[in-house]
Amino acid sequence: KSVTGITYDVHEALAKKAFYEICEEAQGLWPDTRYYASHYQGVLDVSGISIIIAVSSPHRAESFEACRYVIEEIKKRAPVWKKEHYVDGMSDWLPGHSLSEEAEHSMTCCGHCQEDAHV
Repeated sequence: KSVTGITYDVHEALAKKAFYEICEEAQGLWPDTRYYASHYQGVLDVSGISIIIAVSSPHRAESFEACRYVIEEIKKRAPVWKKEHYVDGMSDWLPGHSLSEEAEHSMTCCGHCQEDAHV
């Protein structure tokens, strides 16, 4: 099916906690890095920007590795759901994060993420 747009629904409080935990983990793997992550909420055209991840580091290779880690972990663990809107006017929610999975993770802010990060 041809997709014209996507609605993103986010559990904001839990998503922020997930983002902070993921940044803390990345900080442990790449100690000289700092992070900013923001996820869009609402209806977005197919060509729109749904997520921004910024990683600063003294070395670009570390930045790219850390950024890849952060995006992959956000996609796996953050409570963000997508509803695709199709050319024919139909729409479907895609399989997504189960809030019951959230209980498996201890969520704390690492202090290395932007406190005002959007989700």
